[in-house]
Amino acid sequence: MSLDFTRVAGQLQAMSQRMASDEQDRWDRLARARQELSAAAVLADTLTARIDSARTSWLLAKPFAEPLDATYAPSQAPRDYIVVATDGSHIDVDRHIPVRCYLLNVGWAIIGYGAYSNLTELKSEPSLGITDEELTLSDDEDASREERVAGSFLSALRAVEEIEKLADLVKKLPPDAPTIALLDGTLVLWGLSFVSVSSRARRRILDDGVLAALDGLRELAEQRHLVIASYISYPGSAEVTNMLRISACPMGREPCPVHNVVHESVSCDHCPGHLVGDRHR
Repeated sequence: MSLDFTRVAGQLQAMSQRMASDEQDRWDRLARARQELSAAAVLADTLTARIDSARTSWLLAKPFAEPLDATYAPSQAPRDYIVVATDGSHIDVDRHIPVRCYLLNVGWAIIGYGAYSNLTELKSEPSLGITDEELTLSDDEDASREERVAGSFLSALRAVEEIEKLADLVKKLPPDAPTIALLDGTLVLWGLSFVSVSSRARRRILDDGVLAALDGLRELAEQRHLVIASYISYPGSAEVTNMLRISACPMGREPCPVHNVVHESVSCDHCPGHLVGDRHR
């Protein structure tokens, strides 16, 4: 079925108008969040207690040892250092094409600064999975189970190869060079632990893959000046925002506008804002 671009154009115009009208609301929310963060920083112990007693399905950040609004001046960066980074992409198995296959592509960048400015490398390494051994992983403990290398498992496998490649690249760098090793995404690899796969596949992803590579990077960090970090341009995480919601919520402090009672703690399944149409967003 063809796409009616005329109708889409009208909807895009409406979307642009909505974005313009929402801009001020976004800045107002940001200002409110900053105010709430400053207030929560003064009463961190009280906020911690509210978080501990809160009944919510949200993931919540929790105050730790340092103040919530603490800022630190950057330390003096070295003049001579190397930055190495890896990132990958993949094309998943498509059952609608004649050949069952997948493509993994892991790219890397090595950029030297100062005394290492002549050390530069920009490359990628594609890998096409076409054989039965590449497309299927059997389970050593259960011969009736076979894991297809596709979907979430293929994504996890790509993450493993990115980390393994990063560790391999760091090993080949001058051992006396201060090095920053970067990954795309988070270092807290929650997604890998939740992938539903067989025991052999889990060993390939976690034990023999991610954990082995991270252990190797840790050993290298004990032998040289090495910092490991990751970069997320648009994380989409809401733990800190949810923490500020708990901080701003009137429950536990003000009477419910409907029942005129003060709840002992924040309880999102009894949100008074739902009852009066004024939920704290």
